[in-house]
Amino acid sequence: MTNNDYIEIIKNQAATPTEIKPVTKILNNDVKNSSLFHVNQFGKTFIYKISDHETSFRNLMLAQALLQNDVHVPDSKVFISGGEYLETYEMIPGTTLSGAIFHNSLTNDKIEQILRDTLIFDKKITEITPKITRFSQQLILHERRKNHNTQEFGELLAKLHYTINKKQTTYGNVALHHADLNPSNILLDDNGTVTALLDLDSLALCDEYTMLSQILFYWPNTSIDMTIKTYESVFGKKINKRHLENLILFRKTKALVATALRKARVRHR
Repeated sequence: MTNNDYIEIIKNQAATPTEIKPVTKILNNDVKNSSLFHVNQFGKTFIYKISDHETSFRNLMLAQALLQNDVHVPDSKVFISGGEYLETYEMIPGTTLSGAIFHNSLTNDKIEQILRDTLIFDKKITEITPKITRFSQQLILHERRKNHNTQEFGELLAKLHYTINKKQTTYGNVALHHADLNPSNILLDDNGTVTALLDLDSLALCDEYTMLSQILFYWPNTSIDMTIKTYESVFGKKINKRHLENLILFRKTKALVATALRKARVRHR
């Protein structure tokens, strides 16, 4: 099989993953140590992510449902090479919001417009009914966080986190949202218009407060009042400002506690 044949299989494959023999040029020792890497082929850049069976199939189904509903996301494909499940998509041109912020190229008005464009995409996400019944349990955000918190903080704290997460992520209207709309997951064109949302792993069943708190936690120059006003304009639903403020405060406190626990763990090693 030539490299050209290999790329064509990836680009044209159906929803079912294709068994492909190991290709050492793709999966060499340098990239096996990273779950996400780039490969340049014939003047194009492809993004590859080493994944697992359930996650890769879930993301494949999500990508298909989102693209059909005019939500711009990477057109994810799945294949198997050397026993590894990999997701791949052709790199989408543009710059991330985080890159634009780093270069200080955005006015406050532009950031507000980007927020509106981003929320319009998220509203479309909440309206889809993807064929993901078999993955519904994986998409529940507080269930997904359970294993991570157990590994990070131990079983006792993980149970406490689970109870709090369940309450916090289901306070409002539970729907499919992009639960990690931080600036690195929002792609812009040269005019600063939102062209795509990245990171399919972060789509989850949660409420609107969880999604909005992620924006307020990471975006610069976005006040709670402006964010609420934009959300209510796009979604046509009211937001409880006090609850959102409390959620942001809790997130900041949790981040401080988590940092202190990690430092304590390092000192005792």
